[in-house]
Amino acid sequence: MFPISKYNRASALVFQIRTAAQRGDIMPKILVTGGAGFSGSHVVNLFLAKGYEVVVLDDLSTGRLSNAHPDARFYQMDIRF
Repeated sequence: MFPISKYNRASALVFQIRTAAQRGDIMPKILVTGGAGFSGSHVVNLFLAKGYEVVVLDDLSTGRLSNAHPDARFYQMDIRF
């Protein structure tokens, strides 16, 4: 019997996740930083239209809460160190 490498296990896991997503068992998730800004809000809209579950992180320093899509989970925070 051949040993299973880390690469093979990772590949198998990615395949299982993709297969489950294609069947509709899981909803793919995406994180958008700056999702309440002009450009970021369009990115959020695109991913929501494609069926992704979207999480938005924005500190609202230049973005607006009104730009945040109501179907996306929104967190107001600054992620800088």
